[in-house]
Amino acid sequence: MDLRTNLGLKLTAIFLALAAWVYVHNLGDIHKDLKVVVDLSGIPDTLEMVGEQPPDIDVRLRGPESSLVNLSPQKVNLEVNLKDQPLGPGIHTILLDASMVRRPPGVAVDRLSPSSFQITLENRVNKEVPVVVNLRGEPAAGFEVVGTSVVPARVVVEGPESVINKLDSLFTASISIKNARDTLRLELKSLPVVAQVHLVSPDTQVEVVVRIRPIQGEITLQGVRILAAGVPAGVTADSASPRLRMQPATVTVHAEGPRVQIERLTAADLVVVVELAGRNGQDLDLAAGDLAVRAADPQALDVQPLTLSVTVPATIRVSWSGGD
Repeated sequence: MDLRTNLGLKLTAIFLALAAWVYVHNLGDIHKDLKVVVDLSGIPDTLEMVGEQPPDIDVRLRGPESSLVNLSPQKVNLEVNLKDQPLGPGIHTILLDASMVRRPPGVAVDRLSPSSFQITLENRVNKEVPVVVNLRGEPAAGFEVVGTSVVPARVVVEGPESVINKLDSLFTASISIKNARDTLRLELKSLPVVAQVHLVSPDTQVEVVVRIRPIQGEITLQGVRILAAGVPAGVTADSASPRLRMQPATVTVHAEGPRVQIERLTAADLVVVVELAGRNGQDLDLAAGDLAVRAADPQALDVQPLTLSVTVPATIRVSWSGGD
C-alpha cells in the first residue's frame, strides 16, 4: 500500500491524536501565580552584597488542583546558590531557571518574572573606630555634664568597603541624663550598629561613665578679715590688738565652686587664718600660700566644695610682742 495515499488525511489524524493526548494529559491541571522570595547563598565570606536586595519573583506554577489550591508562597523556595560562580567586587547578573524552584512533586514551572536580577558585591573590610557616648536630655537645673568615658574606647567593625570607609565612630545606645544630679555609671550589654555593619566581637560589653557636677562659678571678694591662730598668751587674736600687728588687715580672696553657692558668697562669710604657733615674736612675711581661708561660721557655711585662695597681697607682714 502506498503510504502517500491520503497523506493529508493521515497528517490531520496524527495532529488530532496528539492534541487529544495533550488535552487528556493536562486534564485537571490548574495554574497558580505566587510571589516568591529569593533564597540567595554561596557568596564568599570576603564579599558582601550592597544596594538593592534581590526582588521577589513572580512564579507561575501548573499542576493538579489538589497540589496547588492550598499552596502558599512559604512552601515554594527559589534557591540561588552562587558557590560555583566566579564572583568578585562589582555588578553581577543572576539568571533564573525552573530548576531553582523547589515545589511539590508533579508541579511544573511555566514562568519566572523577572527571569534575572542583578546584585552588587563589595570587599568585606574591617576598621577600628571610637565609641561615642550618646546622651539624651539635660541634667537638673544648675548641673552640667563635664565629661564622659567609655570602656572599651574603641571597637573593630566590619562590613562592605563603601560603608566602613564612611564610618567614623560607633554610638552607644541612648542614655538619659534628664534631671541627673550625680555622676552616672552604667553597663551596656551591647552596641547598636548601623545597617550592614557588624562588630568583630559581637558580645562586647560597654562600661559608660557620665560625669555630672554643679555648674561652676567664681568670684573675687575684697576685704576678707585676717585672724591669728596659735597666738601667745595675752595676745588678742585680732589685728586690732596693739600687741599684734598685721599688714594689711584684710585681703582679697578668689573663690571657685558650685555657682549656686558662689552667687551667695560674701566677704563676711570668710576669714583668713594666720597660724602663729611655734613662731618667734618678730616680724614675719607670710606668703599667700601660707594662709588658710575658712568659713567665718562653719555651722552656716560649708566651704568643702569651694576652692579658696588669697590673691592680694602677695605677702602679709605679721608682728607681735610676747605674751604675759
